[in-house]
Amino acid sequence: MNADLDRNPLEKPTFGPEPWRKKQYVQTYIAAVLDAIAEDHGEPDGWESLHLLAAIGAISGGLFALSAVHIDTAVLPADQRTAGDWSRSAGLPTCQEIRRALTEVSYLAAVVVERKSA
Repeated sequence: MNADLDRNPLEKPTFGPEPWRKKQYVQTYIAAVLDAIAEDHGEPDGWESLHLLAAIGAISGGLFALSAVHIDTAVLPADQRTAGDWSRSAGLPTCQEIRRALTEVSYLAAVVVERKSA
């Protein structure tokens, strides 16, 4: 695990050169954000859901820096978000559903990283 993540799970990530480290870090970063959301207000609002799912999508393509940008954006305070109604509504994924998507894409991402490294 990255030393920065041990210090503060919501700190902006720094990456080593190895793709597998980048993948591991953003996956751990998303899990830490989901833990913080669950502890703070239970389930992600629309803004958090949108950006966490985009972060997971970026992992599936091996775009780990883009994933980190989406995670950083997901945790922005409400006054720094784009105007709109981002409140929690029916149909938004729960923390558990986002975790399941993260688990599923982690297997796919390992294949993408392996291909790029070979």
